[in-house]
Amino acid sequence: MEQPIYQQIIDSLRNEIKNTPANTAILSERELSEKYHASRMTVRKAVRKLVEQGLLYRDGNRGTFVSDQRLHKHAPTLQSSSDHMKEHRVLYFDLKSDNQDIEEKLELRKQDQFIRIVKLNQEDKVAESVDEIYIVRAMIDESELSNINRLMDMSGIIESGSIKQAYIPTTVPVQYASFLHLKLNTPIIAVESTIYTKNARIYAFIRSFINPELKRIEITF
Repeated sequence: MEQPIYQQIIDSLRNEIKNTPANTAILSERELSEKYHASRMTVRKAVRKLVEQGLLYRDGNRGTFVSDQRLHKHAPTLQSSSDHMKEHRVLYFDLKSDNQDIEEKLELRKQDQFIRIVKLNQEDKVAESVDEIYIVRAMIDESELSNINRLMDMSGIIESGSIKQAYIPTTVPVQYASFLHLKLNTPIIAVESTIYTKNARIYAFIRSFINPELKRIEITF
């Protein structure tokens, strides 16, 4: 049986970007549609699958780019318990720089690199939250870049260091509304966590958007 067109596009793009430098822009949806003689909806579906697999990432209105392939040797693991099934799925995974907001959160200089991971957390197949994880690149050894699960496990850093949290009332970000199955402008709570090493240096900053239909956070004064 012949593969669906979108799967053919996925396979072709995956092969094309295999040796492409990180942060290289791919063709636009219009250009891909012309190249593969497919509808933009079909192209969009193929690109979305590669984004979900972490091989590509979207950067606002700038376009879609190739992720750092060193970061994809190990897939995220499924975590479960006897009563509930918990899992996470990486939506974006790449090396970034030149983001003033994150530079300030991590106390970095302009153009200093940081690792960005965006992770969807689910419980019993229901979207629980989306985490934006930013880690200071200089804190990570080259050998650790290939293991995403190790990067996301910060329990050792927190145990020997410290964590500071803030709770921010906001609305669901447009780019995460569909992942959390929430309507645009739904009120939610964002939990901002800054993680410090035992030497009081900032290691990571995490911004978590909590699904209010699954978890309730109340702020009282």
